[in-house]
Amino acid sequence: MRKFVDLSIYLENEPFSDPPLYRPKIHYITHKDTVADVVSFFPGVTASDLPDGEGWAFEKIELITH
Repeated sequence: MRKFVDLSIYLENEPFSDPPLYRPKIHYITHKDTVADVVSFFPGVTASDLPDGEGWAFEKIELITH
């Protein structure tokens, strides 16, 4: 019977397992940061039309693969 061992680690900023140059970088973009972007996608929409006046939140991830 085969046994699988999960060797993965959580993706996070500043993992101590990688040298600084090769560490993943996660850039957090908040709901407040994207209001202007969301409004520009929808002509006629203003920030006050958005739920709580907020846009989209997301993360930009930079990482190196093997």
